[in-house]
Amino acid sequence: MHHRKTYSLLLVLALISTGLLGFIAIPSEILVEPSEADRTRAFAGGDGTIGDPYQISYVDQLQDISSDLSAHYVLINDINASTTIGWNSNEGFDPIGDNANKFTGSLDGQGYNITALFINRIATNYVGLFGVLDAEANLNHIGLIDDNVSGNDYVGGLVGGIDDGLISYCYGSGNVIGAEMVGGLVGYSIGTISNCSGTGDVRGTDDYTGGLVGHSTGQVSDCYTTGDVSGTDEVGGLMGMNEGSISNCHATGDVSATGDYVGGLLGDNDNDPISNCYATGNVSGDNYIGGLVGINGNDVIVENCYATGNVSGILFMGGLAGFNYGMIENCHASGSVSGNIRIGGLVGENDRLVENCYATGRVSGLEEIGGLVGMNYNGGTIENCYATGDASGTDGGIGGLSGKNYEMISNCSASGNVSGDSGVGGLVGFNNHLVSNCYATGDVNGLSYIGGLIGAFFGSVSNCYATGDVSGVAEVGGLVGENSGFISNCYATGKVSGVSEIGGLVGFSVGNTIEECFWDMETSGMTESDGGTGKTTFEMKRESTFTSGGWNLDLVWGIIEDHSYPFLKGIQYPLPQITSLDTTIAFEETQYIVIYTAAIFLPDSTYVTWSMQTDAGPWLSMTTDGVLSGTPSNGDVGDHWVEISADDGREGDDTVRAFTLTVQNINDAPEINLTLTNATEDVLYSMQLSAIDIDLVGDTLTWTLETGPTWLVLNTTTSTLEGTPLNSDVGINEVNVSVDDGNGGSD
Repeated sequence: MHHRKTYSLLLVLALISTGLLGFIAIPSEILVEPSEADRTRAFAGGDGTIGDPYQISYVDQLQDISSDLSAHYVLINDINASTTIGWNSNEGFDPIGDNANKFTGSLDGQGYNITALFINRIATNYVGLFGVLDAEANLNHIGLIDDNVSGNDYVGGLVGGIDDGLISYCYGSGNVIGAEMVGGLVGYSIGTISNCSGTGDVRGTDDYTGGLVGHSTGQVSDCYTTGDVSGTDEVGGLMGMNEGSISNCHATGDVSATGDYVGGLLGDNDNDPISNCYATGNVSGDNYIGGLVGINGNDVIVENCYATGNVSGILFMGGLAGFNYGMIENCHASGSVSGNIRIGGLVGENDRLVENCYATGRVSGLEEIGGLVGMNYNGGTIENCYATGDASGTDGGIGGLSGKNYEMISNCSASGNVSGDSGVGGLVGFNNHLVSNCYATGDVNGLSYIGGLIGAFFGSVSNCYATGDVSGVAEVGGLVGENSGFISNCYATGKVSGVSEIGGLVGFSVGNTIEECFWDMETSGMTESDGGTGKTTFEMKRESTFTSGGWNLDLVWGIIEDHSYPFLKGIQYPLPQITSLDTTIAFEETQYIVIYTAAIFLPDSTYVTWSMQTDAGPWLSMTTDGVLSGTPSNGDVGDHWVEISADDGREGDDTVRAFTLTVQNINDAPEINLTLTNATEDVLYSMQLSAIDIDLVGDTLTWTLETGPTWLVLNTTTSTLEGTPLNSDVGINEVNVSVDDGNGGSD
């Protein structure tokens, strides 16, 4: 035990002297050591069973859990642990249980907090409120507020290590410091952690540091952290290393490391899936750095996750993952990413699968830089993805989607601007395998091997197009800068400029095959290309240009005759974006007019057909080119629903916007314009009522005598007040009249 208990007893002494017999009460303090049979005296109640757990009401009793590691305990109030800073020669609280004698019981915090717990044991392993939990252990509903915990290895604010135990509904808000396997709540876990959180800062000086858990091989679900985390290798906002599963978790603090494998949520993911998680903090380190996960292991799935923090480092940087050996599906990243080599808006290097993902952040570095993936390599596949951020590098292999591609990319797009030295492309910088059903719209700038879609090309490209402007010095093409492969069913429309070996479609070709490919001679400013066929803008928007060869206008391509270039049906283009604002107020007998406009995302198309549905009646109509207009009458005053639709000519859904259109009377209300005059007894009194109503067509005004003397009446035909007062009516007579215009206005 930390120290002995003291109990205050009333000791009654009998004093006998000659002639005096008396009793004097003297208070005395006696040290008491509870026996094993009667140890309940050390707690506020209970017998330690699961049905009647020992009750803990102050910090000394919390420490006494160490004397029975298999019993069950419960907090009955908040615990002030600030005195622990002076315990045990300033080493503070002694962790409950260790690797040789593990805690196997339970502690139910009942939602109470333990405040200012202090542990300073920098040479000790398994440090926390609890040192080690065994398989049967259960901790729940415990709060650690402003705890200050430091140790060597296996350090956590609540638990140093868990051997298959259970922690649920627990949280910590203090700072935790250690060497290896350091977590804000748990250092190392092969158990289950659920519905827990950590809001303090965590610092490790060796491997495996996490805002919640340093290293886990168990299950972690429905947890979050908000504190900043720093360490060496395998550092994460939630967890340093995961060999279990993580679901429904998030981390919002910044994460920094002096080494490798660093992520906003997780540093190293080596076994089971991550799902429905996100991270928002900025992340920095050396290599394998990701906004969500530093490195994603072999065949591990990351799905339905996102990251928004900025990422910086040296090699293998990604807005979501630095390096991917597994499968990343339905994920996105929006932070900027900067580094040296293999830098991607989503993934630094992909060696397996990236599917149904997107990235929107700016990406910059030296070489192998991509808006989505820096390097797609070694069996990597990218499908149904897009990138919108700009990508720039000072060397080669810079692409709007992927810097370099050695495997397969399909059904993807890139819209950011791209710049670099050599091998620079709107979609891919250097390509050495297969690209199909893709497009790029950003402008591309560089020195050599510069293309609107691909800079330098070896492999196969089919059913692709590029629309951005392309500029460089040598080997510059609207689609491909240098071609040493096979290109089919592709086109380019962007302006092309350079010094030597430039072309509307391809700048320079070596032993290649180019079939059924075209470029727009007018928009590109180029009449020459080392492959392909030049067409006018009119011809490029006609179906007849694309009926031969492998052009499939039924399944692969679509075109809006005379309005758009061919577009890919296999890619989900955004619906038209209505850019004009609704006008929701109209006035009777006054023309109402709104001219609608929309942004169209099909290649070089301005075509959209407008339509409208409403309950306003025939006075409101809309032309197919977007003019909504009409003149409501007095009978149209009131609210009407209106639904506007914009159709860009593709099969499928239209953009729909609904709003309420309110037709108002031209004036808010009629205004009574009269002053009542005096009346004389026994003389007929008559007052003509009048009001100002500026409605252009004139409302029908209805007058009402609200209150007045019995001798006064309202003639509704002539709108006059009439009557003859008697002598008994002499004096002040209060009269109230109102007028209503029949359209909601009155005075």
